[in-house]
Amino acid sequence: MGERKPWGLGTAVAALLAALSLVPVIAIARTSAAIDFYHVWLVGPLVASGEAVDVYDPAARRELGARAHRRAHEPGVGDAQRRAATKFRRLETTGTPFLYASLAAVQTGDYDRDRLTFNLVGLAVYLFALAGLAIRLGYGWMGVFGLMAFSLAAFEPLLSDVRVGNVNRLQFGVLAIYALLLAGGGDRRRAPWRSFLAGCCLGVASMWKPNLAIVGGLVASVWWARAESRRLATHAAGVAVGVGAAFLY
Repeated sequence: MGERKPWGLGTAVAALLAALSLVPVIAIARTSAAIDFYHVWLVGPLVASGEAVDVYDPAARRELGARAHRRAHEPGVGDAQRRAATKFRRLETTGTPFLYASLAAVQTGDYDRDRLTFNLVGLAVYLFALAGLAIRLGYGWMGVFGLMAFSLAAFEPLLSDVRVGNVNRLQFGVLAIYALLLAGGGDRRRAPWRSFLAGCCLGVASMWKPNLAIVGGLVASVWWARAESRRLATHAAGVAVGVGAAFLY
C-alpha cells in the first residue's frame, strides 16, 4: 500500500464535490417516507407491548397494517408516516426477529425522528466504510473523496436505499469491517483472532439479515480449497458465537 500524498488542489476539489453531492442526499433522507423502515419501526414495539404475537401470520399482517393505517391518520402524525401507511395497508414482515428487536431498542416512538436518524446513521456508516476500504486499498484522499462524490451523486443502489430506508448501507458497513479484519496485515500471529472476530461480525449480521451468510460460504470454500483448516475453524467458531449472541438477544 503506497503512501498517501498530502492534500492538493485536486483533493480539495474532490472533497468539495463530495460535500456538495451530500446535500441533496440528505434532503432525500429528510423527505422520504422510508417505506421499508416503516415496517421495521412498527413491528418491534408491537411485539414488545404484546399487541402482536405472530407478525408473520398473513391474517395478523393484514390486521396490524390496517390498525397502523388508522393510527397514521390521527391528528399530529407526520406526513411521512401517513404516506408509508397508505402505501402499505398490510405489513410486509420479511425481516428477522433479531432485526426487529435490535432496532426497536433504539426507537423513540416518533416516526419522523426515528426514520431520519436511521437514514443519516446508515449514510454515515456507508461513507465511513467506503473510505476505510478505499484507504486500505491504497487510494489517496482525492480517490477517497472522488468515490464518495460518485456514490452520492450517481450510485443508484445507495440513493434507492436512502429513499426506502433499507438496511443495505449498514450491511455494507458490516462487510467493510469483515473485509478489513480478514485483510489484516502485520503480525501473522494475530490472524486467527482476526478470523474469529470477522466470524463473530458475520454471524451477528447474518442473523440480522440472512443474505450475508453467502459471504461466509464463499470465503469458507476458498479456505477449504487452500486447506487453511485453522483459519476456517476459528472463523466458524466466531460465526457460531455471533449467531448464538444474536439468538440469545
